[in-house]
Amino acid sequence: MSSHSSVLRTQRVLGGEYTLGDRANNANGLIGVVRSGLPYSALESVMELVGLSAEIVSASLSIPRRTLARRKEQARLSADESDRVVRLARLVAAALDIFGDQRKASAWLKKPNRALGNTTPLSQMDTDVGVRQVERVLMRIEHGIFS
Repeated sequence: MSSHSSVLRTQRVLGGEYTLGDRANNANGLIGVVRSGLPYSALESVMELVGLSAEIVSASLSIPRRTLARRKEQARLSADESDRVVRLARLVAAALDIFGDQRKASAWLKKPNRALGNTTPLSQMDTDVGVRQVERVLMRIEHGIFS
């Protein structure tokens, strides 16, 4: 799977060109958008797509609820928060590809997984190491290895 297609899938999860503009249609463009801060609506797009509450997002991304409320008012996330949201969107896009169904992908993200020490994939989103663990589990599932 190419890096370009991964960026496009992630962009779609974040709300597509409508939310991000046309400059985020490649890796360098997405980097620029993340550095300048994603629009808050990109986070809302991810939340809506997989049915995440503000409480779950706050805990999963280690962004306090009050900060999320402030970012909603400002309509923009910080660069660091944007990076975490893009990691989440990348995993959501991968889960959607692998499970082929929004409902199944959402359920998988919220269900404790033995390969993740009986924690949920969403609970691993606050660190890059955790995200990589979830990516490994998704790759195993994609290749038919029990996880």
